[in-house]
Amino acid sequence: MEKRLRAIILIIRLVRAKITDNTNLLWTDYDDAEELQTELDHDLLQLEKGNLSSLKKYKSYFLPTATFQEIAVSNAWGDEYLRLAGLFDGLYGEINEIKA
Repeated sequence: MEKRLRAIILIIRLVRAKITDNTNLLWTDYDDAEELQTELDHDLLQLEKGNLSSLKKYKSYFLPTATFQEIAVSNAWGDEYLRLAGLFDGLYGEINEIKA
């Protein structure tokens, strides 16, 4: 499971790297990039400590027309989002199978 979790952390870090002060967040619940960056940084720290409590939230963020897809499409990295979402979904499923 540790290998899968490290891969998920890498995926979220790649998304985090896309979030800049100029990121268009129009179709999200965030008022500004700093708010999202802070949340991502906090959750990444928790995941690195082995706390999986935020994984379900990220599952919802990667859903079609959810937070990360809206950001990706609005900021011209939609194709990369699709690749990352597919990787995340596979890893998330594997982690849940192991936990069950």
